[in-house]
This record gives sequence, C-alpha cells and structure tokens, in this order.
Amino acid sequence: MYDDNTYDDYNDSNMFIKYNQSKLLQGLKKPVNWNALVDDYTYILKTIQPDIIVTPYPLLDRNNIHKLSTIALLESIKKNNIKKGKLFLYTNHLVPNESYPLGESGSIISLPANFNGNINVDSIYSQSLSQKDQNDKYLALEAMSDLRGDIDWHFTNGLTQKFLQLRLFINKDILNKDFTYYRRSVRKNELFYVVDVKKIYDENFSKRITGVD
Repeated sequence: MYDDNTYDDYNDSNMFIKYNQSKLLQGLKKPVNWNALVDDYTYILKTIQPDIIVTPYPLLDRNNIHKLSTIALLESIKKNNIKKGKLFLYTNHLVPNESYPLGESGSIISLPANFNGNINVDSIYSQSLSQKDQNDKYLALEAMSDLRGDIDWHFTNGLTQKFLQLRLFINKDILNKDFTYYRRSVRKNELFYVVDVKKIYDENFSKRITGVD
C-alpha cells in the first residue's frame, strides 16, 4: 500500500527512541520505513495481545502522520490474521474543522457532524475523566514543547514562530476563535468510535474507515 519513501528523510530511529525506557524497544526495528513500522506493530501486538487498540480514525483526522499510523496498524493486523479485539478510534484534528471539539476547555466532547454519512462504526464509547485526570492530561500536553507557543528555540525560523503567535492572537483575542490544542483536548470525557477488529477484513468497510482505495 505504501513504500519506503512514504516517510520524510529520517534514517536513524535512535533520535526518536533514545529517551524511551520501555522494555518493548528491544524487539523494535531500527530502520525508519513503512515495512519496519508494520513489523513493529506486529511485534507489539503479538507481545501485548490487546483486547482494545486505541488509534486515530484515518478518515476523520486531517493529520497525515495520524492517518498513516493507523493504516500501518491495520495492515499489520490483517497480515497476522488478528481477529480478536476492538478498535477505539478517535480524532485530534477533524477534517472539516480544526476547532472541533467545540466548547470551552473542561466541557464535554460532543459528536462531530456527520454530514456525508461517512462515519462507519459499531458503537460510540465515552470515558469520563476526573478533574485529576484532566489536570494530568494538561501537564502531559504542557511537557510537549511543540504545543507551547513561547518556546522560540523549538523553531529554526524565528519569523515562523512570530507569525504563529500573531495568528493565535488574531484568532483567539480578535476573532474569538481559540484553536489551541489545550482548549480542544482537555475535556471531561474521551470520545471513541468502536469497531470490531473482524470488520477491517471487509474491503469496503476498511476503505470507509481509512479513506484509501
């Protein structure tokens, strides 16, 4: 489905995993390419044997890395004939509107509009988050430097940083449109679209989930 040129020009995975202390690292592939990613998923699935797999919903998420990560996961599941378990799908960057979910930080996540009838799932699951869970999630996001607009050194081009700051100021303070990830992500619940793993073997259903022919 995808070849080794799918990824950007990174050929040393150590730059990404050197800070990871998981014992699973010993079985992961070193090359950074599509086949290695699928094989890594295979190793993790066989080692953990999960009943629930949480992953982005490719058709609903506009982030290409999120899309491809799930597509590689589904390829690994099919390759290994895994038919047990549930997929819990979610979206961080809804395709039609980056401002989803609507509402203030700390409010409840509602379902996105399904204008085209393209959301194909078995059920929907909502997991409540306590105030402590919400605080922990906020702190976890705060630890990700790419989400913090005040970290100038994160960007190689200072002008790009200033432009992003100006854009956030215009959207939030002038147009009253807050698109920040903090506003969108820390909520009273986590919302998932549930799909039985067996269904991804149906080619038509799989295409509706991934948006890939």
